[in-house]
Amino acid sequence: MKNYIKKIQVIIVLTIMFSFNVNAQMYHNGIFYIINESECTAEVSFGLDSYGGYSGDIVIPENIERSFDNKIFTVKSIGVGAFSECFNLTSIEIPNTVTEICGRAFNECLRLTKFKIPSSVMTIANYAFYDCVSLAEIVCLAVVPPRIQSSNVFEGVDKSIPLYVRKGSKISYETADYWNEFTNIIEVETDGGEITPDINTCFEYNGLTYKITKKGEEVEVTYCEGKKYSGDITIPKTIAYNGVTYNVTVFRSL
Repeated sequence: MKNYIKKIQVIIVLTIMFSFNVNAQMYHNGIFYIINESECTAEVSFGLDSYGGYSGDIVIPENIERSFDNKIFTVKSIGVGAFSECFNLTSIEIPNTVTEICGRAFNECLRLTKFKIPSSVMTIANYAFYDCVSLAEIVCLAVVPPRIQSSNVFEGVDKSIPLYVRKGSKISYETADYWNEFTNIIEVETDGGEITPDINTCFEYNGLTYKITKKGEEVEVTYCEGKKYSGDITIPKTIAYNGVTYNVTVFRSL
């Protein structure tokens, strides 16, 4: 009888916690979240133990469902330090429900080479991508550049890497605080959230500059302003860049 009463008490306590605690933690498919009961929202968290717990390829869903009552929570933010010092995190997909990337969310993710910021993101907080030294390209799908809290958000990131933005929004990024530190802002068309570089788009690959002459199919080697080629150069027949394989067709202005 005492054990039965004790079980009932535990159930009551848990029910009260989930009913009134807006900061309860929840574990779902390998990811920790902080859930807000009243707003039915969730924030990706670093978990109960410490930073650095995530690795490999991570896909964050738009919604998560709590098992005991089937309540649905919408993922709205990447929390403070959520993926901080996750040295073995290789890729991550963020849903188009996330509006905020909080402080130190991805700092020192040393194996992260690409990052796509969905169009829903409005704010990126301090040190969010600090020392992500392997980042080779960033895609930002927001027409209006997300507000960057300070210059340290991308501190340690090479500002000459391609920053892909939606067609028609390049000027907005070139004039926006801290986004304007990137020197290789490229406008692209988008198809279902994927980027499709347009004809005449230039990019650098393995020390050579290429210009797209046929979208998604062909490129030519071209001249890079302010830079002269020297030494022994090998021009390949094909290159794979940003998930697309191009045939190298002609060589101009070398």
